[in-house]
Amino acid sequence: MSSAVSPVRFPSQMPGGGASAAVEERRLSWEGYAYTARIVRRCAPVTEPLLVLGGSDQTRYSWVRHERWLAELGTVVTVDLPGFGDADFLPAEHGIDFLAECAHHMLGELGLGPVNLYAGCYGGAVGLRLAQHHPEHLRRVAVQGMSDHVPGWFAN
Repeated sequence: MSSAVSPVRFPSQMPGGGASAAVEERRLSWEGYAYTARIVRRCAPVTEPLLVLGGSDQTRYSWVRHERWLAELGTVVTVDLPGFGDADFLPAEHGIDFLAECAHHMLGELGLGPVNLYAGCYGGAVGLRLAQHHPEHLRRVAVQGMSDHVPGWFAN
């Protein structure tokens, strides 16, 4: 799959005086479904990479406005898993387990781990399953605003 890398310098008025970073997008595939990871690599990371798993109405670009602050600490990874953003359509029979394994696949493909994980909304369920199945790949976990089930009207 292809990737593009472009250097970015965040504005110097940002916390920490601005961080040099390179932005890369990688098109990956899991079980025949294509998806895209956005990686903002911090040149001198302070902590482990941060994996952001957003909600059902969010894409990897939903987090761009936060990258300048998050990248002050380390590499930031956002992703359009299958069924999200410009990734392949995902039939309803592929649920949270499938998406968690896809996220695990992505960590391996990108050579990342352990990572800090922020998972919100629908991404919270995926992140929690990732933590349950692959705790060795996670350093810290924050889950926010998630439901304890997926309503039938939403799944269809």
